[in-house]
This record gives sequence, structure tokens and C-alpha cells, in this order.
Amino acid sequence: MSTNIAQQARAILRQVEAEYPEYREHLAGVTVAVNPRFSVTAGRAWWRRRHIELSGKIFRFRDNIDGLRNTVLHEAAHIIVNNKYGKNQHHNARWRNLFKRLGGDGKRCHDFHLPEERKRKPKSKFEITLSCCGERTLVGAVRHRRWLAGTEYRHNKCKG
Repeated sequence: MSTNIAQQARAILRQVEAEYPEYREHLAGVTVAVNPRFSVTAGRAWWRRRHIELSGKIFRFRDNIDGLRNTVLHEAAHIIVNNKYGKNQHHNARWRNLFKRLGGDGKRCHDFHLPEERKRKPKSKFEITLSCCGERTLVGAVRHRRWLAGTEYRHNKCKG
């Protein structure tokens, strides 16, 4: 299945090169691989290496295979824009316009079906005591560490 995903992605890149010859030099030599560890990330591009990795876990589901083209176009747009305009283009207007021009939806994030065990887990919560009224509340790891170091936290309710 993973070789099939990589083959389909290479075919999509060849279509882009055929339809948009002006981007051929930017896509020359792009390699595609399937990363079995990506469980939430659909794809990732390394523009300097001209390399795209796609999620084997996400695209093994039939529901998500239709989004493969959009993901490949998303990553190809990163490679083209960064090679053409320099690093740090990220998801800016140049990238978005090119992504749409290539036939993508222009969105930064996917909405693929993920089974429950693949979804991101909520951040750890820690219980602290507020200094203003003694009420117990949940905070994330950073605030908890700061609270342990002596930072006092208050809330708007008691204005203390």
C-alpha cells in the first residue's frame, strides 16, 4: 500500500510538471516517501532536499485517499515557493495562491478521518491552588511548572 501511495504521489507531481512547465525546474528531482510514523500529519516537505513524506497511517484509509492529491499539491507548493522566493515562506499568501493555482484547496490543515487512537491527545492538566481565593483549577504543564517555581495565579472572578 505504501509504495502505491508513493507512486500515486509521483504521478501527481508529473502531472503538475506537465501542466505548469514554469515549475518544472523547482520540482526536478523531488523524491517521495511514505512515513509510517506520521499519524496526524498528512505530509511534510523538505524544500532544500526536494523531498516529500506522506503519512502511511492516514492514507491507508479509503476515506482519505481522495485527499492524497491535495496533500501532494500542498507539499509541492512548499517546495516551489521556497525554492523560488527563499526560505521561510510557510503558509503565506504566495504559498496559498500557488497551492490554489495548482488545484489545491488553499487550506493549511487537513480534515481527514482519523481513528480515535490516532487523534492528538489533550495536553496534560495539572491541578493548582489559586493564591487569591484558594480555589483549585486545572492548568497546562508550563503554568504548572511556573506555579511550582513560585508564580501566583489569580482569576477574574474574585478580583483578588
